[in-house]
Order: sequence, then structure tokens, then C-alpha cells
Amino acid sequence: ASDGSDIFYDVYPAGATLQTKFLQPTEKNLLVNTGTGILVQAAASKSSAMRLLDNGTQLSTANGATLNSSVTAGAAGLHTVQFIADAGAEKDTAEFTYFVPSPVVTENPPAGAVLGITVLSPSSIRLMLYAPKKKIVHAIGDFSNWQIQSNYQMKRSADGNTWWLDITGLPSDQAIRFQYLVDGTLRIADPLS
Repeated sequence: ASDGSDIFYDVYPAGATLQTKFLQPTEKNLLVNTGTGILVQAAASKSSAMRLLDNGTQLSTANGATLNSSVTAGAAGLHTVQFIADAGAEKDTAEFTYFVPSPVVTENPPAGAVLGITVLSPSSIRLMLYAPKKKIVHAIGDFSNWQIQSNYQMKRSADGNTWWLDITGLPSDQAIRFQYLVDGTLRIADPLS
């Protein structure tokens, strides 16, 4: 204050409902390898019985307002980590996801394949991206609900420069929107679009 004293403000007003939050990790979607340790720090606005779960499997518990733990990345696929706080009549959940990619498949694209999008049939396409020195590429879009998924992990050519994937089962009566997710962090549109 102007007289040099401290000003106090209740972050959670009196009577506020129970709220939970992950303080670490700060990102909501992570791409990690199997066995990677993910430091977890979570907080509840009230003293609670707290649980940490990975895809429904309980990893740790605590009582109080903070939980410090770690998650060891499991098998390939999408994992949802939940922090659940239970303060009697009140319960709240915070969550983040992490994705563990499958091993990259090295396979050359079919002869005559071209960069960009190729319509193979009314319900199938081929995506091909030139991205040398990248570790992993996924196709994300309407077909994956804009989420990273194992079945849309792209194959890498033998020379390591080209990534490609055939996608089938698409609706034949609508346009397909998509992007490439490169190395789990960089989202790009098709450079040839």
C-alpha cells in the first residue's frame, strides 16, 4: 500500500468451491518416450484427499493441498493423467495428456507418390511431407479429432527425408482438414496447399 504495508487478497474467495490445478507440467499435451520421467506438482484450493492416476491406474495419493510426484511414461499411445481432489462433499479433477509414439516405421513411399496430398479414392488419401532430420511426424485433423493418435503416425522413407501415410475410411462427402505435427511441437499446414 502507499504507507508501505502489504495488501492481502484472497485468491480463492471465502466459500469458493474446490479447485485443482497442475503446476507442473505446464503444458497440457506432451510427447515423450517410454520410460521418461514427468515431474508432477499439483495443488488443490482446499485440504483434500488427493489421487494421481495415469489412464485410470492410481500412481500416488496424499492428503493436504499439494501433491508432488512423478509419472513414468508408459506404453505407446495416448495417456491421460488425472489429479483428483476430494474434500468430502466437493470433488474436482485436473488433467493433462502425454503421448508415447510407436517406433518409427522406415518404408519408402509407393512408386510415383508425390509430395502433398493425393486423393486415392473418395474415402482415402495419401499425405507426403518433405521433412529431413525430423524424429517423428504425425498427421492430425478432422479424422483424428485434431488429437495425436498412433494410427496417424507417419512412415519415414529409407533416406530419412520424406514422411508419408495412407489414410482410409474418410467420409466421401466432405473436405478433409489436416496439419502435420512435427517432433511433437511444430504444427504446420501442408507446404503445397
